[in-house]
Amino acid sequence: MNTDLCDFKVPDVSQYVVNYDHVKQNVRDFSDDLKIDEKQHKGTKLLEIFDKINVTDTDLSLWAGYSGGKLFSGKSDARTKMQTVIEYAEGNGSCSKPVTQKLRVITKLICEKGIEKSLEYVHILLLIASHGSVCNVMKEVAIGNAYGLMTDKMDSILKQQSLEQQVAKALRDYRVLLVEKLFHSFAMMNNTHYIAGFHNKLANSIGVEPYNDINICTPTSSKCSNWQQNLDKRYFATLYNKENIIAYITEQINEKKISYQKIVQFLQDNCPKGVNKTEFLQLAIDIDSGKIHQQFICWMLEKLNVFMMKPDEWKPIEKCWDDIKQ
Repeated sequence: MNTDLCDFKVPDVSQYVVNYDHVKQNVRDFSDDLKIDEKQHKGTKLLEIFDKINVTDTDLSLWAGYSGGKLFSGKSDARTKMQTVIEYAEGNGSCSKPVTQKLRVITKLICEKGIEKSLEYVHILLLIASHGSVCNVMKEVAIGNAYGLMTDKMDSILKQQSLEQQVAKALRDYRVLLVEKLFHSFAMMNNTHYIAGFHNKLANSIGVEPYNDINICTPTSSKCSNWQQNLDKRYFATLYNKENIIAYITEQINEKKISYQKIVQFLQDNCPKGVNKTEFLQLAIDIDSGKIHQQFICWMLEKLNVFMMKPDEWKPIEKCWDDIKQ
């Protein structure tokens, strides 16, 4: 990085720390701004669409059950299973409201594609159907996954979202992924209901939605009997920390889930007073690779209140949890 281009001196990465207050901020999803007609885009509309589209034996054969055999005996079987998921999302009071909204977004987007483009979404519908015989937690996961596949890389959606929205959504999703990573570190029974119970122990502290299911269980660990002790502090110190956040945001930029163009525009819009914008961009971006220097990733995250400058009285999270037996 050529620091001779202008007088501005970007703080070193070591001068930043995570501002954990950001996990409490409301994350606006794409679905929050999308106009959804509750009647026209109700999830049951997907059943009507499924009846009309061509679903081949080859399509069905790609979906295997837990035993390795065919998951669906035919199109009607797939429809019955999909109906179970849809009825849960649309008619069960315990279903999380964001999940119902996501199902309706899926419905709207598929309706807009039309029957003639069914090849683009037939496996989205089969993904939902594949969770027809599982617990409510997994039904919600299936709808969330289908929603992600429909929206994550849609250029029109990325253009509508602000950089702040894209970063906030990416970090919220990352926090959910890290919960499961921490769960597995305790060598707990690999069961959906235990994972959901573990998730719910952290949900409020890390700013993510809890799961709703009467069958959720609190797990136990033979490697750390006191695993619940300061679980949130363990999570923040060992997983959701500065180094991992920088790496994940960089990965999301490379995968185009956070808009590179919006970051460039953000750098220009927030260029320090008295600094030439072109020189500022040359300072922030590697001229050969086009990659944004790590110091400026931190600089951006500080502007978005994810990071903050290290206060004089700042202290890292001290270890206040038991070790996991090896």
